[in-house]
Amino acid sequence: MERERVVTLPLAAFLAAVAGVLAWGAVTHLGPWTIDGAVQELRDRDLEGSERRRLLAMLVRDGAAASPQDKTRQLRGAMAALGLDDEAAWQQRMGKDWRPAQREEAELLAEWTFGDPLLTTLAAAMVAEAGGDRAAATARYECAAQSGRLFHHRLATALARQGTERLR
Repeated sequence: MERERVVTLPLAAFLAAVAGVLAWGAVTHLGPWTIDGAVQELRDRDLEGSERRRLLAMLVRDGAAASPQDKTRQLRGAMAALGLDDEAAWQQRMGKDWRPAQREEAELLAEWTFGDPLLTTLAAAMVAEAGGDRAAATARYECAAQSGRLFHHRLATALARQGTERLR
């Protein structure tokens, strides 16, 4: 009596290819697995809101876990908190009345805008203020305040308003 083969070589190859495609899709959709990967995703991709918030929250947690000497991770976490409109996380790192007094710190903040136009405008205003360019800082703060109101971003609006008031 002859037994019928259930799995043939072409069927096994097809199933392996399908499993590979599904695994690849899961890895690319569920990633990134590292902080650098999260930063790259935020900068390079047009992410939906929940995916963007998940990656920004990952960076906020990383910034909170950073040592006091690791300013880069702390500032990256602070900007991620700003992107999430998380005032408590922002104040934990930057303080309640932070102002861009040091140009180096403001420039580091400007590196971590994650492709967000509101954060980019606000960071440019901070760099201009730290550099002493009152006219450019005021114009950018006003633009950031308008954008923040438009997108219901309370923290960015408040920081832009504070910056405009400081420069009056």
